[in-house]
Amino acid sequence: MKDFKPILNRFSQCMIAVIGDLILDEYIFGQVDRISPEAPVPIVRVTSEKYALGGAANVAANLATLRGNVYLFGVTGDDPARQIMLERARFRKIDTSGILIDQRKPTVRKTRIISLNQQLLRIDHENIAYIESHLENSFLQQLEKISNLDAVIISDYAKGTVTRELLTGLKQFCQQQKIRLIIDPRPKHKPWYQQADLI
Repeated sequence: MKDFKPILNRFSQCMIAVIGDLILDEYIFGQVDRISPEAPVPIVRVTSEKYALGGAANVAANLATLRGNVYLFGVTGDDPARQIMLERARFRKIDTSGILIDQRKPTVRKTRIISLNQQLLRIDHENIAYIESHLENSFLQQLEKISNLDAVIISDYAKGTVTRELLTGLKQFCQQQKIRLIIDPRPKHKPWYQQADLI
């Protein structure tokens, strides 16, 4: 571990923007004692629940754990899941001023129901329509206000935040400012990723 200390110490000085699809991961744990009389499915008696940052928010959380200075950009709905996500991110000292509301879309939420260490079901709340141009412009304008950025990470889960136009603007910004552009990709958008420093 001693060999990594200088790297971690330098990392604490890094300024990193993460842009992409924000996901709230919800886990519902319970016990199964019987099958439902209404359908051949197990009845889960809930014992506990927890939330975790997923998607681009998970990337930001990992960077914050390494003590990087992280700015998170993405969209949520105007709903209770947004508040949970903001609380979790701020607890990790992630800058959330770039998390905008898209009134057309709910906060992406993946709910996993688990019993006896077995995932029984996953429920996805999402609208994967692409964001509108005014949100793309807002991301770029806010990004330009951050001083001394070292890297921009695009975390693309194909949920609608990463558009061709946004990527074009980000590539131009990073090239002009000599900032590293790193992409966590999805095959759907493969043609868009040219000129990135790392995929």
